[in-house]
Amino acid sequence: MALASCFYDIERARSNFYPNINISASGGFSNGSGLVNPGKWLLSAVGSLTQPIFMHGQLTAALRVAQDQYQQAYNTWQNSILTAGSEVSNALVLYNTSAQKSAIETQQIEVLKKNVEDTHELLNMAGSTYLEVITAESNLLNAQLSQVADDFYKMQAVVNLYQALGGGAK
Repeated sequence: MALASCFYDIERARSNFYPNINISASGGFSNGSGLVNPGKWLLSAVGSLTQPIFMHGQLTAALRVAQDQYQQAYNTWQNSILTAGSEVSNALVLYNTSAQKSAIETQQIEVLKKNVEDTHELLNMAGSTYLEVITAESNLLNAQLSQVADDFYKMQAVVNLYQALGGGAK
């Protein structure tokens, strides 16, 4: 809206370069005896037609100011578009990478669960120590915690995407 407003300000400044003639409903000027003085009308018309010539410097400066304000509003608009695109892209990348890591960690967790079961069986058969069981369970726990963190990042990416698309408050 600010960009559109600045565009219309430029057009308004350009229109000031053209003569301005106003037609009003007033009858004119009487000299007391009922006669209308057409000289005042002529003087008013000449003044409104020549005003842009004598105010050319002010009008040119006003046009330049309006154009510079438009350029500033355009740059702000363009920056906000680029920022929004970057935010959406970052949220999508975070979501995709978190989803991929979570899928890989799901496979890793399945393997580590099997590893924990095998070390329990080895412990029961007296071919393993309890330290190996604890290490296997610790590895499984770390993989599960990593998957939970990646799932959190995936959910956070959805929230970021929602906000980048204009939903919610930042």
